[in-house]
Amino acid sequence: MTRSFAELYVAEAYPAMSHPAADPAVNVAVARAVGLDVADPAGARILEIGCGTGHHILSLANRWPRSVCTGVDISARSISVAQNLARQAGLGNVRFCKCSILEFEPEGEFDVIIAHGVFSWV
Repeated sequence: MTRSFAELYVAEAYPAMSHPAADPAVNVAVARAVGLDVADPAGARILEIGCGTGHHILSLANRWPRSVCTGVDISARSISVAQNLARQAGLGNVRFCKCSILEFEPEGEFDVIIAHGVFSWV
């Protein structure tokens, strides 16, 4: 039996972790080093597509309380865990959306978009 991407993703456990290579501070430093004018992540609108249980974006929201962070994932279980962790940590600058990235309707633009896990699944 062939399973769809969504079925495989929801059925398989994706390890919860932060991803240093996807840290906006690192990427902003590189962008600025080559002469690009980019937003300071400490006050940026940050989107993570395929956020899983939120461990990566939650750490960013905690580090930068003036940022506005949004995590999107198709797994209801993962989004529920992420929302619970955000609530437990008292983070008011992060929200989560249970939907496909194809169905996500952002409210405005983002300064930083992170998609580290999406590339390994798609």
